[in-house]
Amino acid sequence: MTKAIGKLINRDAIFGRLGGEEFAIICRYSIQQDVTKQLSRIRKEVAALKIKTKSTDVIQCTISTGVAKAAESMKNLDSLLHEADKLLYKAKGSGRNKTVFRI
Repeated sequence: MTKAIGKLINRDAIFGRLGGEEFAIICRYSIQQDVTKQLSRIRKEVAALKIKTKSTDVIQCTISTGVAKAAESMKNLDSLLHEADKLLYKAKGSGRNKTVFRI
């Protein structure tokens, strides 16, 4: 899955696994529509993946995302990630396979 996502993000973005099934992308955007387009492409790419298991079953998955914009009140990167994480859980709780923004 990381290859599918990694090839769709901007070269100056930072992408990595936070733990478990959570990943983060740190990037610069000034227009919410640009973020929406990129996340839509990523969600479609992940949904199209067919992951084979040892028993030859095929698993498909979707992703939910939380998007937060850095604010002056945030003292560090952890504050930004915490805000995005809260939004991620809001997306999961409201139906999954969607994005929730606070920009």
